[in-house]
Amino acid sequence: MSVFFGSHQGFGWIFMWLTAAFKRSAAWNLPISSHDARAMIRTSTLSLEAWSGDSNFDYSSTAGWESYYTKDQIKIPLTEWHSSVTLESLANHVPAWASSCLMIGCGTSHFPEVVRAGHTAKIVLLDSSPTCIRELKSRYGCSMCCICGDATRLSELVEPDSMDCIFDKGLMDAFFCGDGWTTPTEALLKGASSVLREGGIYLLVSYRLSASSKEFLESVGNQVGLDWKFDCTGSNERVGISIATKLNRL
Repeated sequence: MSVFFGSHQGFGWIFMWLTAAFKRSAAWNLPISSHDARAMIRTSTLSLEAWSGDSNFDYSSTAGWESYYTKDQIKIPLTEWHSSVTLESLANHVPAWASSCLMIGCGTSHFPEVVRAGHTAKIVLLDSSPTCIRELKSRYGCSMCCICGDATRLSELVEPDSMDCIFDKGLMDAFFCGDGWTTPTEALLKGASSVLREGGIYLLVSYRLSASSKEFLESVGNQVGLDWKFDCTGSNERVGISIATKLNRL
């Protein structure tokens, strides 16, 4: 699932206020609420709202995303979340040794093409929107495997211990927009650990995480065998790149 960053000069002060709010939350060790997450994304996705016509778009809803992709029956929107970080720089985080890469909540991003240009890994695309998956199958044919399914049920969709890299750009952000976001996030990471090979990585591109959000991810990681490192190379003031490595079984 990907969202294009729109821009509007009149909203600059809102960006500044929200950035300050996120910094305060991190400093005070407070969790980002679903309301705050929705506000952060909404002010950064004016193009999405112009397309959907809905200022109350539910970023955590699979039905909402399917409606978004089907609004125009002629042209499926090309959307790119977190465009302040280039796709090429993100592709550099995909290990050269990776033989397989699963992109969850992939949306219509062109990231698969960027990865394919510099890697030989088998690429698997997963999104909950049937319309999005049909578009990807039309775009890539048999060169990539496309799966329509729920990322919180990865173990039912992907073979265990079969992936070297899982790429998440914006999916966890969308979860953060929903009430009770901890439940789907925990299910996502549990499934991710089950399909990753030992030494494989979960590559997360998201808004900068608060201290408490990092603690939550670390706590879940300790339970499912994922070792997190946050604010990795390529992160900026708004966007954080985090990497969780699948630990070896004892």
